[in-house]
Amino acid sequence: MANGIWKVARMAGKILAKKMIQATVMINYQCNCRCRICNYWREPFRSLPPMSLTCAHTLAEKLKPLAPLAMCLAGGEPLLHPNLIDLAGLLARDHYLDLVTNGYLMTPDLAGDLFKFGLSEISVSIDYALAKEHDAQRGLEGLFDRAAAALEYLAAKRVKPEQRVRLVSVVMEDNLDHIEPLSDLCQKLGVKHNLTLYVPGRGHGGQPADLSAVVKRLKDIQKRKPALLIVPGYLEGFEGRGRAQCRNGVNLMAIDPLGRALRCIDRVDKPAGSIITDDLKVVLAKLKKQALENPCNRCWTSCRGVVEPLLYGPKKIKNWLYQLRAIRSEPIINPCGHGLRGGGD
Repeated sequence: MANGIWKVARMAGKILAKKMIQATVMINYQCNCRCRICNYWREPFRSLPPMSLTCAHTLAEKLKPLAPLAMCLAGGEPLLHPNLIDLAGLLARDHYLDLVTNGYLMTPDLAGDLFKFGLSEISVSIDYALAKEHDAQRGLEGLFDRAAAALEYLAAKRVKPEQRVRLVSVVMEDNLDHIEPLSDLCQKLGVKHNLTLYVPGRGHGGQPADLSAVVKRLKDIQKRKPALLIVPGYLEGFEGRGRAQCRNGVNLMAIDPLGRALRCIDRVDKPAGSIITDDLKVVLAKLKKQALENPCNRCWTSCRGVVEPLLYGPKKIKNWLYQLRAIRSEPIINPCGHGLRGGGD
């Protein structure tokens, strides 16, 4: 309890001071999918080895001055990491630790272990409400059914009310008709539905052409589907409102499997230094310099799209009230056990 109160107080202070509050940790780039909308399974990413436990241990120690960070374990496919549980245990001690997975390798035992080792939130990626289309986009047959099963396992294995399970979908031109059915799936499974906007140039997907129409449509779905969670400022940013210069490097950063600090997960070729071997203050100063000297607005993904409306955007009070409602504790109940798993073609 004391550690939980300490985390909340420290995070509140960091947010008010607009310090570094979020880090995406790419623990490996190996992946069992070949997604059209992703390039992390390609070069130059795929050549990097998984993060070692030695690196993770040093990383955990070096990042203590920044604790707590809203830290997300990502990849590649993080469930392929050979030491995932031990690595998660190291990083969850001082931080709010999340994980994003395609769900293919999730089992009931693994779901339970991840929550027991302190993960705050686990998200499973599903972009289409039909198995055939989702599997084709991800390049892995049977993925939809196993991703839906992963959501069921995770919903059943939470050990604390404050732990969360999310289905996350990438918003693209060709899956807009699938968002509402996916929200229905979430409602049936007792989990929530998050969205992130496709990044042009990352793989071979397609961002919706008329983003104003998309915002209107998603607002309508959100009114009718309580499982769909989108911070208002993030959704409005789809079409540019409240969307200023990217704050990656100032309030957000990425860390690759070697422990190098990156302004963005796409900037693996331009590290600001090594958190493992360099002075942390020097690395943070370099990250901030990169952000301020080379402004970027290429993407509007959920990593920056949640943080920036809360810290910089208009209607901050409205965004904060919504965010607090979105992350509130939820009773631990058994999921109903029926959904779209085994869904048709």
